[in-house]
Amino acid sequence: MKGAFSAGVLSVLSDPDTKARHGIDVTRIVGASSGALNGVFYATAIRDGTEAAAAQQLAQLWLDDATLRGALDFSLHDLLHGLGVSNSDKVLGVLREHIRPASGRQPIQLRVIVTNATGETIDVAGSPATSFEHVVDATDADFDTAESLERIFTAVAASAALPGIFAPVPIEIDGRTVQGFDGGIVDDAPLGRALEGAPEIARVFVCAPYPRVRTEPADLHGLALAGHIFDLLVQERLIRDLQRVASTYPAVQVVEIRPEADLPGHAFSGFTSIDLRRQYVQSGVDAARRALGDMTTGGT
Repeated sequence: MKGAFSAGVLSVLSDPDTKARHGIDVTRIVGASSGALNGVFYATAIRDGTEAAAAQQLAQLWLDDATLRGALDFSLHDLLHGLGVSNSDKVLGVLREHIRPASGRQPIQLRVIVTNATGETIDVAGSPATSFEHVVDATDADFDTAESLERIFTAVAASAALPGIFAPVPIEIDGRTVQGFDGGIVDDAPLGRALEGAPEIARVFVCAPYPRVRTEPADLHGLALAGHIFDLLVQERLIRDLQRVASTYPAVQVVEIRPEADLPGHAFSGFTSIDLRRQYVQSGVDAARRALGDMTTGGT
């Protein structure tokens, strides 16, 4: 649900005056979980040259459609088989309804992080090993046809399929069909994926819906406990990524866009409260303006 925060951030970063004033030229977007949902919407708009209006529409979509009824499609089959309480049909429906093939030709790359439940073999120090992180790359022409967009939509739905809530999403990897889960399980802060193989990138914006230093005691009960554990995994991976980037890419400017304090509620709270969703979006707007102001004044 806190993806609404990032939607608020994007509504600021996509403003034409803001882009011109701060020299913002987005060439690569990387996202997992709700970041993948925001990422495909934003990437298609950049490709189409309509990002300013589209980012505002994205924030409104979080307000209007991010409800239990709007996001979940109860599936007795998936529930009986222990796969989840919902399939991803409604998520795919929202993507198909609001994202059309691009008619412009602006260059853009989208990288979506998916958890491959089957695993895939990678090379580690010259020896094979199994990794469960899969990266789906989409560039330029992939946003221009309905057929290629459908492949991206499937990857995005898989990346947002939180286990227990959504059933896994079948995706094709290297000629085989595997079950795709929420990308946040393996990498919800894919900062390294934003920089690898792209030496021309000089600045990275990191959108994180929690403060850099957290002081509030954790609520360790029920859904709040599940949300806290998920946030804990996310924050730990991001801190490690930030440390790695600082040492490996010292010339890259990393702009962290975060709220000043913990957002209220947990990962599921906003599904039942439009007021809370409004607060998440506005927190993203405020955080983005604050971060850009720090860039201008030389703050951290």
